[in-house]
Amino acid sequence: AATVPLFIRRPPVLIGREMHLKELAAARETNESVLLVGDGGVGKSRLIEEFGTVSAMVYVGKPRPSERAIPFGAMANVVRAALAALPDRSHLDEPTRAELARFVPELGRPVREAFDLEVLRGAMARLLRSSGFTCVAIDDVQYLDAESLMLLDRFVGRRDSSWWLLAGRGAELPAQAAAWLGASDGPRTIAVDALSKSDTRALVATLGL
Repeated sequence: AATVPLFIRRPPVLIGREMHLKELAAARETNESVLLVGDGGVGKSRLIEEFGTVSAMVYVGKPRPSERAIPFGAMANVVRAALAALPDRSHLDEPTRAELARFVPELGRPVREAFDLEVLRGAMARLLRSSGFTCVAIDDVQYLDAESLMLLDRFVGRRDSSWWLLAGRGAELPAQAAAWLGASDGPRTIAVDALSKSDTRALVATLGL
């Protein structure tokens, strides 16, 4: 099959998403997490990329289907990126290190106390704050493992930690993420639909085809 050129898959100019960008900016201002919902290929990833250039997005995760079988796999990737951004790991206090070691084994011996999701959320929030991870995006949330979804659920309904920008295919969202749609204690849902005919013509014009 022929390869679709990059300038078509990632057009140099974003067309028809001005209102989406304004809504994302408003949510970022109030630290209200966002879930972008739309069909595959409609432009959710491109919207994250565009907003990231103006909002100091420090991490964009994109889980793969094969990673759904790895408990806390997606969140472990966020933790590893945050650890890499720490100027000095000595800033990581022992309770935080031991708690996160539950699913990031290179941090050493994990805490022995019984598992508590809220305690784990607190440890991760402290790490993100220390690392300067104020904006975190995860694309393709339909591929998140169940454990990462449970932990993420403890973040998206609160505004006392990092800002989360999520995106996923509406028809493929796992039950936990689907429950966020329209929920008062969930992230703000923003629908990303296909471009209108006029926007499509404007986009084609920018490609010089």
